Amino acid sequence: MEFLRGSYFYKIAAYLRFFKKETVLLIVVTLARMAAALPVPEVIRRFFDSVAAGDNSNLVLSALLLSGLFLFGVWAGYLSDIRTQNIGHGLTNLIRGQLTEKILQLPYAELTKQRTGDAIARITGDSSVFQEYIMSVVINPLINAVLLLVYTAILFRIHTALSLVIVLSFPVLALIIGVFHKKTMEASFAFREGYGGMYNQLTELFFALKLIKAKKYEKRHGEYLKQTYDGVRQAGIKMNRLGSKSTHLNSLVINLNLLAVLIFGGYLTMSGQLSLAGFLSYYLILQLTYAPIESITIAFSSYQQGIGMLERVFEILETGSEQEKRKGASFQPGKVKLNELTFAYPDSRNIFNGFSEELKPNAINVIVGPSGSGKTTLLDLLLNLYSPDSGVISIGNQLLGEINKKDYADQIA
Repeated sequence: MEFLRGSYFYKIAAYLRFFKKETVLLIVVTLARMAAALPVPEVIRRFFDSVAAGDNSNLVLSALLLSGLFLFGVWAGYLSDIRTQNIGHGLTNLIRGQLTEKILQLPYAELTKQRTGDAIARITGDSSVFQEYIMSVVINPLINAVLLLVYTAILFRIHTALSLVIVLSFPVLALIIGVFHKKTMEASFAFREGYGGMYNQLTELFFALKLIKAKKYEKRHGEYLKQTYDGVRQAGIKMNRLGSKSTHLNSLVINLNLLAVLIFGGYLTMSGQLSLAGFLSYYLILQLTYAPIESITIAFSSYQQGIGMLERVFEILETGSEQEKRKGASFQPGKVKLNELTFAYPDSRNIFNGFSEELKPNAINVIVGPSGSGKTTLLDLLLNLYSPDSGVISIGNQLLGEINKKDYADQIA
């Protein structure tokens, strides 16, 4: 149960509480859809029994019943799709709102680290996975798992030995899914990270477009972006190739299994152990069984390919907000002391290296220096937007990091 609680399946399903009315309607139409599908194998079996017995009245009745079930199933499926799409769009909108709120609440240093383009990619592209997942990973697998169990039980009822041939393929399918799961998940995450990086580079490009044109750097930045595009393309190809391998290997196992059933079933029919009508009904019901199997394997493939998007979304949603970190001592005015400060931006040289200074209270303190000497950075450190890599900033007898952030911000004009 703890494993389930930590899974993305559980996390996505938990969001359905925000759409109670739509979820109830979805459950109703989904049950109706299942109710239309469950009797089909038994009606097919009775249809062929009527053919074998020459019973015209039951033959017509079975045909009419099948037609009604198919029509009702199509109608229920349409309503189920509409309800699912409504929930999917609503969920995506909700997630985007939560992501935006969470990103705005992150400390400024983390926002700079995340960078604008990557944040946009998570809000726009990554969050869209929820709309697809509600149908392909949450709803359809549940429906198809129930149908698979019922159809398999009916097949065992018709002929046990023949059904054992089908069951033998299940461990092989599970093995294929397991082998490709980790590789596809890693490829998916790499693709989404590359996609976020591409967004970030494009954002930075358009922000600095005036400078780029003034310096005539268009070609250099164009080549740099082409390399990024190629990296994203390669990551996408790798992810899709792994997903395609998994899906088609599963299809191969299913088709080989079907061939084995045809050969063994043909032998049983020729030896008189199974009637022709019984074999035909068994074969048609078996065709119905393969659809849920294929749907479940495709759902696993979709889940694996989208796992990177889910990780990037929940990485933000499950990060503690700045409000959660604002607990601290009340602000007490006093002398500002900077003691042995060392600070550098990521992938950059040290701006401060053992810097110390005192700022007197109730006085005008002027910071002067050439461009790039660290005046703005010092102000950002005093505003508590960044934390020094080493050294401390204190106000009176209080360390800056221990002061309530909101209380401190209220003192700044």
